Amino acid sequence: MKKLFALFLVLALMCTAVGCGGKQAGNEESQTGGGTTSGDTIKIGFVDCLSGGSASMGVPNQEGVLLAVKEINANGGVAGKQVELVCYDDEADPATSVTQATKLVQQDKVLAAITGSASGCCNANKQVFADAGIPCVVSVGTADDIVGTPEVDTFATTFRTGANESYMIEIMANRIIDKGYQHVGVIADTSAYGQLAVETIKKVFERYNIGIEIIVTHEPGAADLTSQVLSMQQAGCDFIYSYNLGADAALTCKTIKRLNWDVDVAGARGLNMDTFLSLAGDAAEGVLIPTDINIETEKMQEFKKLYDAEYQEIGNYMFPAMGYTAAMTLFQALEASGGEGGEALISALEKLSYESILGQAGATISFSAEKHEGVDTKRMTYLTVDSGNLVVFDADTFEPNA
Repeated sequence: MKKLFALFLVLALMCTAVGCGGKQAGNEESQTGGGTTSGDTIKIGFVDCLSGGSASMGVPNQEGVLLAVKEINANGGVAGKQVELVCYDDEADPATSVTQATKLVQQDKVLAAITGSASGCCNANKQVFADAGIPCVVSVGTADDIVGTPEVDTFATTFRTGANESYMIEIMANRIIDKGYQHVGVIADTSAYGQLAVETIKKVFERYNIGIEIIVTHEPGAADLTSQVLSMQQAGCDFIYSYNLGADAALTCKTIKRLNWDVDVAGARGLNMDTFLSLAGDAAEGVLIPTDINIETEKMQEFKKLYDAEYQEIGNYMFPAMGYTAAMTLFQALEASGGEGGEALISALEKLSYESILGQAGATISFSAEKHEGVDTKRMTYLTVDSGNLVVFDADTFEPNA
């Protein structure tokens, strides 16, 4: 696999992919023809938030998928056919996501799909793909119930290559215990993302016998968080779990700094954004952020070179790497199924096990008939902000199952 990956990297820099065109706002399809006929093409769908506030996740996720398409096509495609990627913007709106997924199924006749960043959208569009018997691979969305259990009707067609909420929160719980924090404060937004996370935090922390001193919430895109931060300070918190996204997490950190409060802060995975770093400035110094990648591994350094050559150097490569991994997972399964979709592709996915670019050296993604969550162990790494840059802080992230 490693030799094949290296060959892909070389070829990808020399050739042009069949795939989405420029990232377009609104709900319009973005694709290029590439000169292939329907008999020579495997059509794959992609739906994510490519405009609006959540585009800082969706756009780099899409870029990773595009890199994978370019790479696989440069190496001859899948089962002898070129991959054509059909992309739609769901604007992080579940109803729009259903509409776009329906277009992928009924209009574009995709063989499989990759879904994206907003958990609410993934939970909405998965039913469309399930009803059509089309496998979808979730690249980023974290809510536990996106995949669910084998008894759920959408389970058969829904696979995830990113870590789910419980997995990441369990790692944080282990760290809290190891560091001896006694008074934990949680701040989260009132979106479905934030509130589902709060419920999962409660469940996981109760299992680990970790008390929560206070939980405060705010509307997404908050203009002021003084009252929320003061409430946590007055509650005597010695650790703050910031479960909000880029701009809101940046405001949380800036408010803590403005109040001259010396408290340890760790974020959720949603802080892996250049917007968080740019907006928080020096207030982000020392914040811990869990991530699905370790940029120091050989496989991620190879991916970084590929990404930088195609786009430009960025502060954090997690979302592109997650999109790339979801696509490569799907392409490997399609190769194993001989380019067939439906039950043949589902069966191939359930037999898949390989070392991806995510996680530590040796980390794998694997599925089975009863397990459609791809993450095994060695996935997460802690980053910290040092002089405005994200650097590896601790590769030992207290894996619950390691």
